[in-house]
Amino acid sequence: MAVLHYRPKGRLPSVLVEQPDGTTQCVALSWTDRATPDAHKAVGAPGARLSGLALLDLVGLIEGWKEEC
Repeated sequence: MAVLHYRPKGRLPSVLVEQPDGTTQCVALSWTDRATPDAHKAVGAPGARLSGLALLDLVGLIEGWKEEC
């Protein structure tokens, strides 16, 4: 799906996406993989090597490398 518009402000942050059939739909940002993690997920647990935010950064880095190959 293509993201047509990103709406981070307001009561319910959302994205406007275009479906494969050409229709559009407004999707709550919390339903996507781009949602801001909850505070308890953002910090590392005792013994964890990476926090949730660090893992998201790592995924972005790997996706970038994948596009270069």
